[in-house]
Amino acid sequence: MKKLIALFLITILAACNSHKVFDNYELSYSKSGGFAPIYENMLIKGNTVNYFFEGQGKKYSKKSTITNAEKQKLYDVIKANDLKTIREDVKKVYDNITTTVKVKSATENTFKDDGSFIVPEHQQRWDNITTEFENFINSKNFRK
Repeated sequence: MKKLIALFLITILAACNSHKVFDNYELSYSKSGGFAPIYENMLIKGNTVNYFFEGQGKKYSKKSTITNAEKQKLYDVIKANDLKTIREDVKKVYDNITTTVKVKSATENTFKDDGSFIVPEHQQRWDNITTEFENFINSKNFRK
C-alpha cells in the first residue's frame, strides 16, 4: 500500500513539473482549433525555444535555441507593427484555426489572436507579425 501511495505521489509530482515550461516565457506563438484540430505552441524564454505540436496524427515536441539577433528581429516586427493596437473583429467564427501571439516582459504584457478575425485595416500588420514567427519556425525545421 505504501508503495502504491509513493508511486501515486511521484506520478502527480512529475505531471505537475512537466507543465513548468508553460509557466514562464517571454514570447509565445500558438495555433489551435480547426475542423480537424491542431495544437501548435512555440514558447521562447531567454535563448531557449520549446516547440510542441499535436494534430494530423502527429504529436511531438522539440527544444532549440534562439540567438539574440533572431529574438530581436521578432521583437522589432512586433514593435514596428504595434501588436497591442491591432483590433480584433467581433464576428464569431467556429472551427477556425486561431493564431495567438503573446509578449510578456517587464515593460509589456500583450496578446492578440485572430479567433474572431482581425479588422481589415489591421490585417497587414497582423500578417507581418505572424509571418515572421512562421519564418522562424520554418528556419528551425520544427515542423516534421
